[in-house]
Amino acid sequence: MDYRRGLGASVDPSVATSRVGETRVGVSFAPLSGSRTDKSRAALDKAQLEPQRADAVQARKRNRLLLKVSRAYWDWVKARRTLAVSRDLLGLAERRQALITQEARAGEAPAVDSIDAARITASRQAEVDEAVRAVQEKRIKLATFLWDEDGSATAFRFAPPAPEMPPPLDTTRQSAAVERALARRPTLRVMDVKRQQTQIDQRLAQEQLRPKLKLEAQAVSYTKRPTNVSDVKVGLKIEQPLFFRGRRSEAERADIARRNLDLKQDIAERQVRADVESALAAVTQARQRVESARRNEQLAEKLQRAEQERFEQGQGTLFVLNKREQTLAKARKQVIAAETSAFKAYATYQWATGTIADAYVDGGFSGERDRPRPSSASQ
Repeated sequence: MDYRRGLGASVDPSVATSRVGETRVGVSFAPLSGSRTDKSRAALDKAQLEPQRADAVQARKRNRLLLKVSRAYWDWVKARRTLAVSRDLLGLAERRQALITQEARAGEAPAVDSIDAARITASRQAEVDEAVRAVQEKRIKLATFLWDEDGSATAFRFAPPAPEMPPPLDTTRQSAAVERALARRPTLRVMDVKRQQTQIDQRLAQEQLRPKLKLEAQAVSYTKRPTNVSDVKVGLKIEQPLFFRGRRSEAERADIARRNLDLKQDIAERQVRADVESALAAVTQARQRVESARRNEQLAEKLQRAEQERFEQGQGTLFVLNKREQTLAKARKQVIAAETSAFKAYATYQWATGTIADAYVDGGFSGERDRPRPSSASQ
């Protein structure tokens, strides 16, 4: 809506008006502009995807943190159980040293046996000291993940529970595990949201390539009364740059960005598949290692008992008995290491499939395509 009044000899004749001036009232609109999208709608669509992206980023950081905590926890459990084995071995040496020393003083055993028994005790005491230092290191590392609600560090005072082996996995259903990982891994969700946002930018760039069509209608009055319409003007305006270099470059950049994300997503999916396959293989190998270590422990225990009986009957030597005890302790430590590796491998498998947080968060982050409920075993 506008009013024009042009009078006088110096006024351009093309814009000259009557003494009362001209009143114009009209409307102009672009019927095809933003039919599919526009800048405001694209910005809104991208903003609506941001909560999903934030949830996925948070879930990715949370899963990585839980994996680190799991590994630190099982390292601490391993150190504590290893310390218990070393202490049992030391206690056995101390009791034998006391007995042999008493026999040597009574003349029933040579003095060199008491010296050898003292050496064995000192050696095992050194092993206990080393195990205590390892426990302290693992405990300090684990404590870095424990905090109170006020932000202060938590001093945990509890002994590790007796661990039970993780449930066996059906390694024959590898494809199901891979599909679960593709649906649950937060990394893929982050990339999926980025890809959707890039597609929005691509649609906006393609929309801006279309010519601008504008329809106009106008009523003109040359009298004092604006309602006294004298002329009516109707027009059609089409704007189309000759080369469209700027808009074409934006569309090409958006297409390149989308293709780049597609490539990154394909690489990420391959990495997820590799993570799952590697985790499954590690779990299978860890369980086999546990079985082998337990068989070795049983055989070492039988040898130690047999040698203990021979020594008590006077047929064996303290040197051989010490070797049998050391072998048994080593076998028990191998069992502990194998079981710890099995737990860490299972935690890695849960991280690889995106289910490591199911026992702590109901269904994981929002927007997941597969949201199984945590089972009682995982809890």
